[in-house]
Amino acid sequence: MGVILNYRKDGSAFWNELSLTPIHDDELGHFYLGVQNDVTERRELEARLRESQRMEAIGKLSGGIAHDFNNILALILGNAELIAGESKAGSLVGEAASDIMEAADGGSNLVTRMLQYARGEGGTAEEMQVNTTIEVIVSLLSRTISEPIRIETDLSAAVGRIMVDRTLFETALLNLALNARDAMPKGGAIRISTRRRSNAGPALGTVAVVAVSDSGMGMDDTVQARAFEPFFTTKLAGHGNGLGLPMVYNFVKQSGGDITIDSAPGRGTTVSMLLPIEEPSVRMVSQDDERPRILIVEDDAKIRKLLALHLGRGGYAVDEAPSAEEALALLDAGLQPAMLISDIRLRDGMTGVELVDMLQARKIQLPMLLMTGFAEELESHASRIGGVPVLRKPFRSAELLAEVQAMTSPRHKGRGGS
Repeated sequence: MGVILNYRKDGSAFWNELSLTPIHDDELGHFYLGVQNDVTERRELEARLRESQRMEAIGKLSGGIAHDFNNILALILGNAELIAGESKAGSLVGEAASDIMEAADGGSNLVTRMLQYARGEGGTAEEMQVNTTIEVIVSLLSRTISEPIRIETDLSAAVGRIMVDRTLFETALLNLALNARDAMPKGGAIRISTRRRSNAGPALGTVAVVAVSDSGMGMDDTVQARAFEPFFTTKLAGHGNGLGLPMVYNFVKQSGGDITIDSAPGRGTTVSMLLPIEEPSVRMVSQDDERPRILIVEDDAKIRKLLALHLGRGGYAVDEAPSAEEALALLDAGLQPAMLISDIRLRDGMTGVELVDMLQARKIQLPMLLMTGFAEELESHASRIGGVPVLRKPFRSAELLAEVQAMTSPRHKGRGGS
């Protein structure tokens, strides 16, 4: 039995496990029975397991070194502070002690990053609108990256939300963008794109693919194989510590995702983070519930819960959505509420006013009520809100129920399709 590399008619390679069994037949004589089995997927899984074990071992080694190094830094920093305290202001010894403390602080920051990598810290996960967060990072990058390098984006509205640590996601994206910048010393384009990908594998399902591409020098197979190793870097001494990509790798894995590199010398590099998409965190009541249905759009879960409680006590069935996009998804799926209540200021994606405009453009006949805790929003959006009433926060449950009762009565005609 053995394994050989074979090729399909289309030229794609696959691994074949081949076994030959000698057989003797009085009539047919001696011959061999061959059985072949495609083991490509098994070999890929074995390779991933070996890579995971190797990265885990490197991480543990880094963690052990970091702990010991922290103790050394503590002694250096403590004694440097003593020297600085005993030195005259402006003296050569005092300045040298300050330099030692500054270097020790830099070493401490590096050790902190090593420990984060070794521990596999995944941070605190929260629901996050992918494109909105990327737009904020791109705005920041635009102020720090200038010609001859330009930043391009191609963001698909279909990616939706993911459940990750926002700070770690932002850090990972910054690391990838800065790596892309450093790969193009003569200039070029950094392209940040998103897309939704279904069937990314049994362990992933549907994912948001966040890709950062550059038009730089690219990587050969040897560099790609070591790209996620801690402290491995192709940058000049003093221009990189080799922890950027390993921390991106660690963040993606801790988030339940995967990461890929597509690169070749002379044609640039694309690093793709595959992060599981968080399906809309909506709450729908049973369709058999005969009470009038109210759709609440509010990004604050506690306020959403409180509104649902008040409306439930008032005799209404409540469906919930944390964003305008997810409210639209519910409506597109066939939800037919008697009324929609939305906060004006939603954390991610569209505002409540934009949601009203969207529904009006679709000619959806639906009474709507907006809420806000910001008085200036009433002035800034006054011309756009038109006849849609606005309830100022904080309000009593009686005020809310009075508005809802009035707007869901047969005499009321909603703005949505009139």
